[in-house]
Formats: sequence, C-alpha cells, structure tokens
Amino acid sequence: MGDQAVVISALISVGADPNAITLSGDSSCLMLAVQSGSLDAVRAIVDGGALLDLPADGVTPLMVAARAGDEEIATFLLERGADPDLRCGRFTAADYASYGGFDRLAGRLSPLSKGR
Repeated sequence: MGDQAVVISALISVGADPNAITLSGDSSCLMLAVQSGSLDAVRAIVDGGALLDLPADGVTPLMVAARAGDEEIATFLLERGADPDLRCGRFTAADYASYGGFDRLAGRLSPLSKGR
C-alpha cells in the first residue's frame, strides 16, 4: 500500500485523469483511493487535480469516507473543501456516517451541514 501515492502521482504526471469515472459509473479515482483507506493515496489524487465533490452514481468521496467511518480521510477532504451539504437523494455524508454507526463522525459532519 505504501507505493500507491507514488504510482498515482506518476500516472497523473503523464496524463492520467484524476477525475476518471469507472465504466459502470459507480466510482471515481478519488472514491477508490478513499475506499483503500490510504490517506497518502487520497492526498496524491487530490494534489493531482481531483475534484473533491465529483459524484459517481450520486455519491461523493466524502460520503464514501463517512460510510466507512474513516475520520482521517473525511477530515482531510473537509479541510481541502469538500462540501458536507451535498446530497445523494436525501442523504448527506453525516447520514452515511450515522447509518454506519459512526456517531462521532456523523456529529462532526452534522453541524457543518447545518451551516455552523
């Protein structure tokens, strides 16, 4: 897992699209990095130009991090400007965290989505 960021950076430097979406339309490069749980991979894709709020199948990378309960990656995405108010249907990232039982993360995301 330690080489992911190096490979990601190298691919982006030769023209790989950091905003590519899978053929099935259900995931993006950033979402896959979030799912890997590697903050270094997420950082490399974001630094390479990935759009933080680019949805795939209606879901954003922040929602993916929230669903997994990954506070470190969710915090990084928020610090870089991810929007916790975006919705997939009627659900926000806070809702995804809450549904997964990640109450602390849901609490961190909820006040943000209420304009605080």
